[in-house]
Amino acid sequence: MQAFISILILLSVFLPVTKTSFAETNRSTPSTNTLKQPQKNLASDDREKASKNLDRNQLIIKESDQAIRLDPNNTEAYINRGIAYKNLGQHRRAIEDLNEAIRLDPNDARAHRNRGVAYKKLGEYQRAIENYDQAIQLDSGYAKAYNNRGVAYKKLAQYRRAIEEYDQAIRFDPDFAAAYGNRGVAYKNLGEYQRAIKDYNQAIQLDPKMAFSYINRGNAYSKLGRSYSAISDYDQAIRLDPDHAYAYNNRGIAYKNLGRYRQAIENFDGAVRLDPNDAEVYINRGIAYKNLGQFQRAIDDLDKAVDLDPKNAIAYRNRGVAYKKLGEYQRAIEDYDHAILLNPDYEKAYNNRGVAYKKLGEYQRAIKEYDQAIRLAPDFAVAYNNRGVAYKNLGEYQQAIEDYTQALRLDSAIVFAYINRGNVYLKLGQNFLAITDYNQAIRLDSNDAEAYNNRGVAHRNLG
Repeated sequence: MQAFISILILLSVFLPVTKTSFAETNRSTPSTNTLKQPQKNLASDDREKASKNLDRNQLIIKESDQAIRLDPNNTEAYINRGIAYKNLGQHRRAIEDLNEAIRLDPNDARAHRNRGVAYKKLGEYQRAIENYDQAIQLDSGYAKAYNNRGVAYKKLAQYRRAIEEYDQAIRFDPDFAAAYGNRGVAYKNLGEYQRAIKDYNQAIQLDPKMAFSYINRGNAYSKLGRSYSAISDYDQAIRLDPDHAYAYNNRGIAYKNLGRYRQAIENFDGAVRLDPNDAEVYINRGIAYKNLGQFQRAIDDLDKAVDLDPKNAIAYRNRGVAYKKLGEYQRAIEDYDHAILLNPDYEKAYNNRGVAYKKLGEYQRAIKEYDQAIRLAPDFAVAYNNRGVAYKNLGEYQQAIEDYTQALRLDSAIVFAYINRGNVYLKLGQNFLAITDYNQAIRLDSNDAEAYNNRGVAHRNLG
């Protein structure tokens, strides 16, 4: 099946806010998500579609066997049997039959194209492209072969070239819904979400019963922050295919982005029921439990994710965050260590490990972790904020102010960075500057009790 939507994984960053003796609360930044993409082949012709059913494929093989016994030179029989084997996942046997079909008739473009599909299924994308090339050379208007070649280029991450192939497929077959859908995927992978949505719209108009087109469009809406539109599309996908695990997973992500964590968990439950071996869904559900403050349930899900995928750095990092929330800082550090071992460029894991060391009062070690996070991601505003916290705790107030200021340059909406900087100004007796920062924090979040409290302290200090 052809990959169509890019893993979701929910990635939350947990950020402590430095506090003076005035007030202290826990702060975190919003999490970011990666959406799961349904594995769906949009390159099948009518005969292949009719052969998807297991019993029907087996029947085709039986009938083709008989045809070949009666006529060993029957090209059609070899092609039919090859496609049936491909549909059953027996791609090497499919290739054997299609080789024989091509030997009998080297000019049969269908045999070359279907052999290309079998090679693509085996991950041999260059050999697949060679077969599509041959099919197109034999039939220059073969829309399905252009579409398939686009799929292979997409697998090689050559998205612009894939789009050129889909353009050709659509030129030769303007009603080719799958080609529009695939081109939408390529545009989505390039970050051109509006163009992707336009193609998904066309695919849905041509074939309104393709569940994966709704999922793909929903994913594009999610990327644009249009969570309600995304949910509407996932709803429709589930109406069309109630057993589509990815639709439940991605709808859960959309609800999570809206802060509706219980509904998110209900959807992740549905995805787990349909596919109990998908580590990413356990990660997503675990993070939703974490956001509800149910840290042990989060750990249980992340344990399962690690069991299913021991090399998933995201699972270790998020489990570390849950342990940190429970005050088990050493266990948190062990998980961050594992995440970094698996992914040495994982800036969020360094940042989280710095938070854990800060909680243990090891401020110099925390600073080294934040330094590494910033080296890997120079625009990581939260890491600057957290490093400022460590410097403040060491009494290095000017460096703390510089880090808070840089965090706000990168993201002027970080409420806790204004509060943290205000607290340092308050500590230094610079009450007017402190009040200015608390004012800005309150403008951004009028329900922040700490900002009001500390602003009151600053006014009192001014007499």
